[in-house]
Amino acid sequence: MRVYTAEASAGPGLLNPEDDRIGTLAFKRTWLQQIGLNPAKASILRVKGDSMEPTIKDGSVVLVDEQKKQPVGNSVFAFIEDDELRIKRLDVIDGGKSKVLTITSDNPDYPSEVRINSDINKLRILGQVVWTGYNLKEGDK
Repeated sequence: MRVYTAEASAGPGLLNPEDDRIGTLAFKRTWLQQIGLNPAKASILRVKGDSMEPTIKDGSVVLVDEQKKQPVGNSVFAFIEDDELRIKRLDVIDGGKSKVLTITSDNPDYPSEVRINSDINKLRILGQVVWTGYNLKEGDK
């Protein structure tokens, strides 16, 4: 998988003027097949911030399936809004005459956000986060 220098914010957002590839990370091909992931359509990002804790910790890396771009079932996605790369739960609610997208953090200290109708189109969804990994820090259990 491709690993990029870009950091995705689990918070308000991060500007990433350069998203250069810095290396690769290996996954078992059989596992990738089991989860239906095409390695050519996947990327790895580093996460900065605590808004997605406890699901995704600050400093984690996440595997993004670039084939899955439709928010369903309140899943976690990587997306760009106003040139800021973010990681959040996205869910689309059909409100009859209007379409509503909720942007939610797992950390209750962060408020949910809502985008309605044409504001939804301002988000460029990169893909669904399907895996996360991180190093244990001293004191983690």
